[in-house]
Amino acid sequence: MINLCLAISPTSISTSFEFWQGLRLFPRFTFSAISYQTISMLGHCFGSRFLYVKTSSCICCGWWVFGGSCSPCYQSTFTIFRLELHLPYFALRRTLPQHQHLLGSRVGHGKLRKPVDVSFLGNPDSKNDSGHWNIHHARFSLVVAGPNCFKWNAYAFVDTRFNETSRDDEDGDQPQTGQEEDSRDSYGMQEDPIASDGEGEGATVDAGMPIWDPRAYFLRNIGYRSQQAYEEWDHIFRHLDERIQQHDENHPHALCHQVYDIDPNESQVEFAWTVRTMNVLRMLRGNLKTATSAFDRFCAPDGDINYFIDLMEPRARSWLEEVRDYTGQLTDLVQKFFDLDESLRERCRHLELRMSVDSNRLSLESNKLSLQSNKLSSEGHALNLSAHSLTLEAKQLTRETYQVNLEMSEVAYENQRTNYLSLSMNQIWLPISIAIAYFGTPQETFPFKRTPAMMLVCVVGIMIGANLFVLLLIRMRHTKWYKSLWKWLQTYRVVRLVVDCVDGKYAHSENTRSARASAGSLNSIELTPNV
Repeated sequence: MINLCLAISPTSISTSFEFWQGLRLFPRFTFSAISYQTISMLGHCFGSRFLYVKTSSCICCGWWVFGGSCSPCYQSTFTIFRLELHLPYFALRRTLPQHQHLLGSRVGHGKLRKPVDVSFLGNPDSKNDSGHWNIHHARFSLVVAGPNCFKWNAYAFVDTRFNETSRDDEDGDQPQTGQEEDSRDSYGMQEDPIASDGEGEGATVDAGMPIWDPRAYFLRNIGYRSQQAYEEWDHIFRHLDERIQQHDENHPHALCHQVYDIDPNESQVEFAWTVRTMNVLRMLRGNLKTATSAFDRFCAPDGDINYFIDLMEPRARSWLEEVRDYTGQLTDLVQKFFDLDESLRERCRHLELRMSVDSNRLSLESNKLSLQSNKLSSEGHALNLSAHSLTLEAKQLTRETYQVNLEMSEVAYENQRTNYLSLSMNQIWLPISIAIAYFGTPQETFPFKRTPAMMLVCVVGIMIGANLFVLLLIRMRHTKWYKSLWKWLQTYRVVRLVVDCVDGKYAHSENTRSARASAGSLNSIELTPNV
């Protein structure tokens, strides 16, 4: 939240001061007799850089302290003034890959706010560009307080961590020593870190030429730091505007009004890109508008700027005009962001219309496909009915075939029974016939008597031998040599059939030839009388 205010009111020397990291406010601390190294350590622990503290002697006992009073003199209460400036803004930096893990990392007991990644906007010089572009939350805080214009202290904190993640030198992450921070240029000028950016860029203010009036000092720092914040805002705007124009050149279909020549998938991707860009612009516009409103209230006719209009020093008057000019620049920048956001809104509406047309076209095509599918379904239903009728007929034929098969099975069963009876009768009558035929011959072949008992024995022996022979054949059918013998017999049978067929054809051809010859002779005999 932006807090740009001027306060001149009676208060205790134990007035609290807010330490902050990023945009988070930390618990309040009371300054007493502490060292500069302690303040610097606190600034580094909180992720900010402690810029500058102007010391003065204790009003009561004369100790050199960083507040208006030391610890033994806390009970003394008197009137002091306090000038505060809390200026939040955004900074666009390119984060190198080796520093990507530092984003949102913990520092001390707090956690830095994670930046907004805007690399999705694209990089026109991506071949020579590495890393991710991020928009970092930044803030500058300044408090000038004291009992009067002769004894006063200045405290300032500023975000610098995002600059460390964008340095590509090896010493970018190394902390600077006090000697390096206290370095002077070749002309012997020491830089005032509150008014300057501390990075060697922009305006440089000589701390060796102090400003004794706290109001003038406060105005100068408002002007310098506000100008730096405006440059960061303007850098972000130019970066976004350049990326959007480059995107339009690379994707001309985004502004094309012939919606039927665009791929629906490309429209969806373009719409997502536009919405994401609008979200970034909405965040920036909200914060910038809040800052502009705060400066408008400060520069209003009844605003806190009236506490500075009695400054007669020319430099103070120019710094006062710089604050007013900065307010106008912020208003113009808000309008630029508004125009850019309106162009994206117009594109978004155009893309929504295009996607709705694409959706309607796809719905129409889907309806056509549905009609064709219904037509095919009707034809398929008719075919299914025909197939069903054929299936019924096939079932009827199958039923009739089954009935015929049953009748044939009965006939086969009867034939089997007849064959079995015939075989049984043959097994009974064949031995008897053989025995009767043998015993009916006048010549004796075997040396036994022809008696009825012997005849009965022969009949029984022939029957048993025949059954044993049949059983032996059944057993032998599963042996290898029987199968080989059977194949040989089958081959021999086929050869015999071929020979018989050849002989039959030859005999048939001879008979045909003789028949034709005889028929020709008969025709010649019949034709002779006519001649």
